[in-house]
Amino acid sequence: MVLQYKQYIYFILAISLVLLIGLACKSQKIPGNWTESEIRIDGKIDDWLDVPVMYFEEEGAAISFCNDSTWLNIQFRTKDPKWVRTIKTTGITLYFDTEGKQNKDFFIKYKGGPSMKDLMDRKHDGYMTNMPPQTGDDAAPQLTCYIKDRIIEKQIHPDGSEGPTVVYDTSFGFYCYEFRIPLQESSVRYYGLDIKPGNPISIGVVWGDMGEMNGMRPDMIDMGSGMGGGRGGGRMGGGKGGGGGRGGKRLDMPSKQEVWISTHVVSSVSKSDTE
Repeated sequence: MVLQYKQYIYFILAISLVLLIGLACKSQKIPGNWTESEIRIDGKIDDWLDVPVMYFEEEGAAISFCNDSTWLNIQFRTKDPKWVRTIKTTGITLYFDTEGKQNKDFFIKYKGGPSMKDLMDRKHDGYMTNMPPQTGDDAAPQLTCYIKDRIIEKQIHPDGSEGPTVVYDTSFGFYCYEFRIPLQESSVRYYGLDIKPGNPISIGVVWGDMGEMNGMRPDMIDMGSGMGGGRGGGRMGGGKGGGGGRGGKRLDMPSKQEVWISTHVVSSVSKSDTE
């Protein structure tokens, strides 16, 4: 318990410091981050305490990343429950461009999160609490991958057996999504970045895109009178929408969010590449 408390304090201090560099913008160019110890892909913040955080204030989300000699590790976290609901329904997508641009030729898309019971029990933001599950109650997480001209888009298991690993959990009050992508080249039924230390990489993160739900456009969805009052969404300054649905009025839907990070893969020798 004492150790957890200390870790929490360290984390809060780290967040406070990183706010100086985590500006409220949709694109950031930052140094690479080398990790000496292996990051556990478990949806927890504990082993990310020494990794810098990019805080996207307007979007209500924070992103950390680092690499070792084998993996690129990424953690996306938020305190906004409506983002968690949209990610469970329509997913969060990570794009990777190993030329440092913003092409979308390589992506992984994850749909998953808390149980539907947990979502239904969280009624403090008034958003989609009575919405029936879109992919079945507590359906297994889905991970879809694609590399243009290399491997067709397909659904794979998120356990890393075909390259990428994805895990969701909660930690220190955050909803956390952790990703691990191989640095090695892709092969048949294996999705890898094919990138070496010193090479540039851009990482795009897209979430909150409701798209079409059960064949209905978001502006056609009437949430009915059972939704209750209309308090808005995030606790981290996150997102638009999340308004009320009382009296059969249509509920404002979340808007698509897209942020990009431009950086370099680094080695244990360079530790950080600032070019």
